Amino acid sequence: MLDVPLIDYDMVFPAFIESGRSFLTEESIARIASARRGERRLQALRQRLHSYRTQLTWPGPPILRRQFRRVFRLLADFARHDPNDFAAVQAELASWALFREDPLLAGAALSQHEELTRWHELQLAEVAAESEPIDGKIVFEFGIPAGERKRLEAILGDRTFLRHSLAHAFGEPGFSWDRVPPEGAWISPMLSHHQLRLYRIGLNLIGGRHFDLLLIAGEVMKRRAVKETILWMTALSGHALGTPALPRFGAWRQDLGAATVAYVSDLTAWERIRELASQRDVRDGSATRWALRKLYVRAIGDGRLLTPVE
Repeated sequence: MLDVPLIDYDMVFPAFIESGRSFLTEESIARIASARRGERRLQALRQRLHSYRTQLTWPGPPILRRQFRRVFRLLADFARHDPNDFAAVQAELASWALFREDPLLAGAALSQHEELTRWHELQLAEVAAESEPIDGKIVFEFGIPAGERKRLEAILGDRTFLRHSLAHAFGEPGFSWDRVPPEGAWISPMLSHHQLRLYRIGLNLIGGRHFDLLLIAGEVMKRRAVKETILWMTALSGHALGTPALPRFGAWRQDLGAATVAYVSDLTAWERIRELASQRDVRDGSATRWALRKLYVRAIGDGRLLTPVE
């Protein structure tokens, strides 16, 4: 699964599945998940899974679903053994949870995704302090009302929300407010509408590192229906093939009504579209169409056509 080069899965893998032989058992899952793999091997496995989604005939028979449920468990165990795999595994499970060609298999992936998220939150809570003082560490830019400031302090002061966001979006483990100097966190309001409030969160750590997050907050973020949007954001920001279509996803907390993604400071989508439209000497029209498609996906995925895109 991890070493064989990419091949014609449309011929080989269906025959293997139909043989009825199980390539993943309780013992083999534990041994593979705990072995030293490296990011490239996990990426190779994800590319194989992408080929399975696109090349096999769906919906599949029960034996096929049973095999893929074992693969989902293997992926989740990867993340449990190595936290550096968590973002990639969540993106892969999200891709399968959105797999409409086989709703039963998508439901199994969604269950594994939610179970892994709960486990991750518990792990973060075990090492996080019960409460950390944030007084004097946050600077609010002009225009944020007092009531909204209190709500933002409650969100950012949560035991695991920022820790989860930075670990997922930037691979930065072990965030705590003790690492933030006085006035080391800046909150700036962004373009918003009546249902959602958008903020740029700039975090400066004592060691000199800096991180920018886009915080999306509002009562609408507490709705269960938002889950599918979060799955799309997770899948598109960590796709197994090519450049991600969205900035890296951070975290979503339904109880807080808030989510985060990595903030990208660059030209807006509209500015990029105008730039591409002005390039009259481009010979490859398909490349331009693909670039425009990626711009629209990123901008719409972030909820604003004028959002900065990477």
